[in-house]
Amino acid sequence: MTETVPAIGRIQPPTTYPSKRNRYFTALLSATTLLFAAPLLALINLSLTDDRYSHTILIPILAAAIAYLDLDTIRHNSTLSPKVAIPILALAVILRLASPTSNLTLQITALVLSWLAAFLLCYGPAALRAAAFPALLLCLTIPPSTAAMDQLSVALQSASAELSHLLFRLLAVPVFRQDNTFTLPGLTIEVAEQCSGIRSTLALVITSILTGYFALRSPSKRLAFVLATAFIAIFKNAVRIVFLATMAVYVDEGILHGVLHHTYGGTVFSIFAIALIAPILYVLRRSEQHPKRALLTLTLLLFLPACSKDAETARKQYIQSGQTYAKKSDFKSAIVEYQNALRYDSKNVDVLQNLAEVYLANRQPREAYAALMQASAVDPNRTEIRLNLGRLYLSANDYKKAEEQANAIVAKDPANVDAQQILGAALSAQNQHERAIKVFERLAELAPKDASSFINLGVSQTAAGKAAEAERNLRKAADLDPKHPQVYMALADFHRRAGQFALAEQALAKGLDANPDAANLYLAQAAVLAAQSKSEATEAILSKLRARVPKPEIATAIGDFYSSRNQRDQAIAEYRRGLELAPGDIDLKTRLVELHLAAAQVAEAGKWNDEILRSRPKDVRGGVARGRILLSAGKRDEAIVELRKQVSQARDSAPAHHYLALAYVATMQTAQAKAEFQEAIRLDGAFLPPRLSLAELHVNLGELAPARDAAESAARSFPAKPAVRSLLASILLRQRNFAGARHGWSGQPQ
Repeated sequence: MTETVPAIGRIQPPTTYPSKRNRYFTALLSATTLLFAAPLLALINLSLTDDRYSHTILIPILAAAIAYLDLDTIRHNSTLSPKVAIPILALAVILRLASPTSNLTLQITALVLSWLAAFLLCYGPAALRAAAFPALLLCLTIPPSTAAMDQLSVALQSASAELSHLLFRLLAVPVFRQDNTFTLPGLTIEVAEQCSGIRSTLALVITSILTGYFALRSPSKRLAFVLATAFIAIFKNAVRIVFLATMAVYVDEGILHGVLHHTYGGTVFSIFAIALIAPILYVLRRSEQHPKRALLTLTLLLFLPACSKDAETARKQYIQSGQTYAKKSDFKSAIVEYQNALRYDSKNVDVLQNLAEVYLANRQPREAYAALMQASAVDPNRTEIRLNLGRLYLSANDYKKAEEQANAIVAKDPANVDAQQILGAALSAQNQHERAIKVFERLAELAPKDASSFINLGVSQTAAGKAAEAERNLRKAADLDPKHPQVYMALADFHRRAGQFALAEQALAKGLDANPDAANLYLAQAAVLAAQSKSEATEAILSKLRARVPKPEIATAIGDFYSSRNQRDQAIAEYRRGLELAPGDIDLKTRLVELHLAAAQVAEAGKWNDEILRSRPKDVRGGVARGRILLSAGKRDEAIVELRKQVSQARDSAPAHHYLALAYVATMQTAQAKAEFQEAIRLDGAFLPPRLSLAELHVNLGELAPARDAAESAARSFPAKPAVRSLLASILLRQRNFAGARHGWSGQPQ
């Protein structure tokens, strides 16, 4: 009779006994190992080079150790069994010789079969049944194919992403999910293949198989323990993702590049997983006599996911959450919630409109434009959409399109104040001052108590040379709203144009008395002082602004002030001061990259750009800047490779196409350069550099007719830009068109 050994008491010193049977088994084991030496070495190499297979070389050792612990049980059931064993051994040899040497799965399957056949031959079926666990464990030595392992990795990756999304929502962290990519406020992360946790999952599962064998008696409990461990392994990976991402958003983005992510994270979160597994093992051991409890628990776990809210309720909650975040000026979180709402109704115009508004508030005009165009495709006649598009076109200097949007609204609703403001601003920017004045006069009639109407009217009249009317309307605006900063800026500009710098300073000083924290008034006063070469006074007013409003955005504004006056060193110092206040500010680092590139300081530009890419590896602006840095360093081929990569990742990025075109110009690939310049212009008509570069390329190639066409097109879109007028005039001079050149200089292309 076979003695039954309690599961929990298996670890005991075995009784040793020498016999011929053991020697036969050792000899057969050695012979089969020699026969399979090549695939065995390949397996060892695979386990050492691919983390997903690192367990395979340990399994035979573990199986042998467990069999050794059960040696007395095996001995009591030992009989020779050549009839069953020899066919299996023959099958293993045939499989070894017939299967391709590159197919390691079949080769190691044959090896495991040969080991089992040797055991069966020497000890018999009863002993194999007694050693069933180590025999089955030995099968884990067989490496799955690379394709199967890839599929498992993808499955774990998807499961981790699913659980991560659930955890984000449970923690009330705003998150928008697209497959395995998560967008959080100010951060986008991807659960990549290397984030699947396949190695740690396999390690925990194999450990649970061994622990369950020694600690539990019931096969069903052992299976439940293994399944629970597999779930916890995935849960642990999700917790790691959520923890690191949340810390990056709300504490420090640098944590994604620190030791907790790349060095010690695996150990820390594995300890966390073990802490969860231990109580499950305890409960299973205690409840082995109560299987109904386990069934009830499993049923509840399966039922809970079905209790999710319906789509309409979820959509409304996302919209409400987005509105709440927007009211708190947490625009990044609002963006995420509106994106979630659109998953349930991608054509909801109200949500698209709200999304565009928070994009604008978060200084993301391109994204706002995309949302508005999507909304416009659904409802092209909605006034709010046209108004926001008009404002976007104004900010992008695309005044013609801004005028079109405003005219479309005014045609249906002549009393629309916002549309009239956009129309007047667009006309004024195109130097059509008389038309702008008429629009602003109409606006003043529509809103006689709105100071902005009279400010805009006065500014247009100033530009048109109507000094008396301009001053009268600006004074009226000041009477209507004595605290309106723009009133004093417009008055200061009026006096500056007239050469009355003292009056300009007085107007701005009065404005600062009414608005002591208005940064734009300080900057306007600094500009007036700088125009009079009062360097010390200029620095004094900027120092006062720094002390009054010590914020990174003020450092940005002051840096921009210096940059606009080609005071590069002062601008760099100011941007760095801003980074002391906000070390992770990407906009400040981007400005530093631009300044250093303009000064041909390639190493410094590279240093700041590397910081951007460390925190945002997929940032297109950073990638484009890296291509420009390579180009500036004379690495033209590498620059082309990098810029092509950025174009493939962001095909709607006009700057990416523009700088790729410049790289083609540097390598004399003129046809490709022309195509990229034209694509950049098509993507963003308000982006001036590709227009100028294309015209200059035509000039350099002696193609004056297309050069003139390109320059005239730029002049129509940017009539006030001196660089455009200068280029057009020089082209006309080359064509000996002297009259046209005079018009070109004056901003009136022929």
